[in-house]
Amino acid sequence: MNLVGATTKDLILELVRRGVLNPSKARRMFAPVDGPAEKLRMADKWISGNGEAYAYMTKTATGLAGRGIKFGARLLTEEIRWGDGVRWSIMNNIIPYIMFRMVQENPKLKGMVTLKIRVPRGERRRDKPKKVLG
Repeated sequence: MNLVGATTKDLILELVRRGVLNPSKARRMFAPVDGPAEKLRMADKWISGNGEAYAYMTKTATGLAGRGIKFGARLLTEEIRWGDGVRWSIMNNIIPYIMFRMVQENPKLKGMVTLKIRVPRGERRRDKPKKVLG
C-alpha cells in the first residue's frame, strides 16, 4: 500500500493489517467523542440509578442555598464519594450535567452552584475562573 497522502484512518488500518497495532486499540481511536447531549443522557441515567445519592446532594445543596452560601459542584460530589456511610461512584465528566439538572429542578439554586472552568496550560491556577450556574 502506498502510504503517501493516506489519511490517518488509512494509516491506522494498515498498522492493524501488518500486526503492529492491536485491533481493539484501533477501534478506540475511532470511537465517537461524547458530546453534550450524550453526557446529559449519561447524567440522567446516573440520577435515575443513584436516586439516594442524588437526593442527598439535592438536600445538601438546598440547605446551603437556603443559608445564602454559594458552593461548588465538587463539594457535593466529594461528599457522596468519600462521606460517611455508603460511597457512591460518579464520573467527573458528567458532574456539570448533574448539577445542571439539579438547578433545573430547584430554581432557588440558580446562581448558587459554581463550576470550575479549565484554564489553558501556562496560566496561573489561582486566577482560575469559575462559572456560576443559573
